[in-house]
Amino acid sequence: MSKKQKGIFCLLFVGMLVGSGLELFGVSILLPIISLISDPEAAVDGSSLLQFVVMLFGFSKDSSGHYSNALLITVVLLVMAIYLIKAAYTIFINALESKFTSQFYRQLSSRLFATYIYQSYEFHLYSNSADLLRSATFDTTQFVAAANTLLSLLSDGLFCLAAFVYLMINDWRVTLIVFAAIGGISFLVLRLVKKRARAYGQESWWLNTQAIKTIQEAFGGIKETIVSNREEYFVSTYDKYANEIANVSYKNAFVGLLPRVLIEAVGMISILVALLVYILSGVSNTSIIQTFSLFVIGIVKLLPYVSRINAQVNGFRFSAKSVDNVFQNLQLSCPERPQNVGLIEAAPFQKKIVLRDVTFSYRGSAKIVLDHVNCEIKKGSFTAFCGQSGAGKTTTVDLILGLLVPTQGAVLIDEKNLKENPAGWHRDISYIPQEIFLSDDDIRTNVAFGLNPKQVKDEDVWRALDQAQLGDFVRSLPNQLQTQVGEKGVRLSGGQRQRIGIARALFRNTPVIVFDEATSALDFQTESEILQTVNGLKGEKTLIIITHRLNTIQGCDRIYEIKEGKMACIKGGEPDAH
Repeated sequence: MSKKQKGIFCLLFVGMLVGSGLELFGVSILLPIISLISDPEAAVDGSSLLQFVVMLFGFSKDSSGHYSNALLITVVLLVMAIYLIKAAYTIFINALESKFTSQFYRQLSSRLFATYIYQSYEFHLYSNSADLLRSATFDTTQFVAAANTLLSLLSDGLFCLAAFVYLMINDWRVTLIVFAAIGGISFLVLRLVKKRARAYGQESWWLNTQAIKTIQEAFGGIKETIVSNREEYFVSTYDKYANEIANVSYKNAFVGLLPRVLIEAVGMISILVALLVYILSGVSNTSIIQTFSLFVIGIVKLLPYVSRINAQVNGFRFSAKSVDNVFQNLQLSCPERPQNVGLIEAAPFQKKIVLRDVTFSYRGSAKIVLDHVNCEIKKGSFTAFCGQSGAGKTTTVDLILGLLVPTQGAVLIDEKNLKENPAGWHRDISYIPQEIFLSDDDIRTNVAFGLNPKQVKDEDVWRALDQAQLGDFVRSLPNQLQTQVGEKGVRLSGGQRQRIGIARALFRNTPVIVFDEATSALDFQTESEILQTVNGLKGEKTLIIITHRLNTIQGCDRIYEIKEGKMACIKGGEPDAH
């Protein structure tokens, strides 16, 4: 929590304490009304509060020595006013609590999302997006609920303590009987459901992850899902998890309901037992009425608090897995990033990119993907990396992009180690993958990917589209730049999607552009057209292309072949990487 949030949390706690005090006061002032009905004179003599009311409003006894009904009516009206004030105060505190909870959720969820998105690329290679999605949504909700529960638990616990002291002052014997019974059954029930609540929470946590994964997999491969008639598989799989989530929720709800029912029953039975003891002891009916009226009112008010405390303890246990997961993820190091990307110090690129004696293995794997490789990419050149699938081409590109760090050796930008300023290098390099990611938005937004629309100039978008040879097509559309492309660009052809990817790179106007198998999924004619566009950038940009098809690299200045972790220059001469 921030300092401001901690301050609001403390303020809420104090506010809840005041609310509990008002609740207790609301219970205590009902007793004088009961006493006034049965014996007004004795009630006034035995209550400093009623004496104050009598003095304030100038009430006096009549000729027969009794107070008129005006005193009772006045006290009733005062109690009504107090309850209205209490209700208004409760509404205010609840509104403040709701605002705090919603803002805390926003801050925590955003912080987790930022923590995840700023992690290294390697972190995401080994993370499941469903886990991250669940953590930023479901786990965060559970965490905030647990924090809110803690606040209520402290407040409710103090109210119960204050009520205990108040009732002890009035009649310690009945109080001990009632609280011993309620405390005993609460302790017993909590012991019985302790392990169950935690187990249900862990099970719910896992099931929600599986349900999210099922949805992502079904919609992520929706074309294959439909063509292969696998809709029923995903529906039945999701329904299985949804059914198990419902069963866990039902069991947890039942476990949460059990303490309330038992506590209410035991609480009222204990009062009735104490009543029988008083009756058998020969205590006067007047004294019994006054005492037990207080206890009935007090216990009726108290029982919901005790039940809520039990439910809150169970809620803590149910949320334990999510709370632990959020705490664990908050410990992840999150590099500080300036709010304005323009403030990131650029990594000047004036001469060449060098891979010097680079060896790389993925975490947890003994396989050496790249073994002491060397290469050089001069500014303004067109360089290709070719090889069979799995040879290490994409790994090489990820190293050049600064997404991965060499196990040994170094990637140098003008003799400066890339790992010292990867964010600065990202200002100078653009990446075009085989499958272009397009958001469910218009062409303008997809070309200016990740920028605030207010910062984007249409002329810059048109410039990029024209350079990518897609401008004429977009101008022919009814809505032009505002044309919706659909989720993942389903309303565009493969070639059009690739050209938007190229336009996105050209919009950024970076000196280096990387094409990672960017044309391998296209037909020959479309591929030729896009390669013509790429070749038109020679000299103006430093171009790096990854491919396994030789026809795509005929115009390259230098070609490196990667095979079994080794790299050899097969066109353009051996580099002087040292």
